Amino acid sequence: MRTPRRHSPSGGGANDAGTVYKLSPKGVETILHSFSFTGTEGYHPQSSVIFDKLGNIYGTTTYGNGNLGTSMRSRRDAEDALKLASGNALEQAVAAVALARSGDIAGAQSNMKEAAAKAPLDTLVNSAVLASARAAIQLEGHNPEAAIQSLEEARPFDFCELMGLAPAYYRGLAFLQDNRPQQATKEFQRVVDHRAIAPTSLYVVLSQLELGRAFQLAGDRENAKRLFRNLTDIWKDADPDFPPLKQLRDYEGRFAVQR
Repeated sequence: MRTPRRHSPSGGGANDAGTVYKLSPKGVETILHSFSFTGTEGYHPQSSVIFDKLGNIYGTTTYGNGNLGTSMRSRRDAEDALKLASGNALEQAVAAVALARSGDIAGAQSNMKEAAAKAPLDTLVNSAVLASARAAIQLEGHNPEAAIQSLEEARPFDFCELMGLAPAYYRGLAFLQDNRPQQATKEFQRVVDHRAIAPTSLYVVLSQLELGRAFQLAGDRENAKRLFRNLTDIWKDADPDFPPLKQLRDYEGRFAVQR
């Protein structure tokens, strides 16, 4: 008897945030799990799922855990899943970015090394995803100039659909960290202006959030407040612990400090 296949489409489900479902040999689909935008497990799953000996499902989501992905259970589970999976270079490179942003620099570097070894001639993997991973590590180390330099390599892929507008967003973060709000504004605005490329990408709303912060730092209070109001409306039903919402509240609180 054939084993039903399991899939994790990025969209769809009860919250349009992605699902895990199984498809029987006769074509009968059963939803196993629906993701949400406010949960702690992330959303928009981006790779195949695998199973451990106990039948637990593992995989990675594109977004969550602050802004760039999480495992369906925990970071350690994601690391175990990568060991169990046959994997490909792109999946490992994407995982490296997620691990870097979650603070696991050693795990990120390990996956970067393996991804580069598996696909040394893959331009997307090396010049876009791994460049973003290097920048994420440099941002964690508070080295924005190095991050900006790394992301220059990824600039030709800024509007590549597979990148989900990530390089321009991270470049904007690097400029913010380097106290260059005008340059950050340009990068975040590029993401917003090209949102049709990846309309469901979290980088679109995160760029609006950080664009507001860039305006705030540049002294443009009106545009900052406008963006923050829009985000308050977008996230009005979000869990109070939703990390981007907490960041928004922090930025709003800084207006009082600036008076």
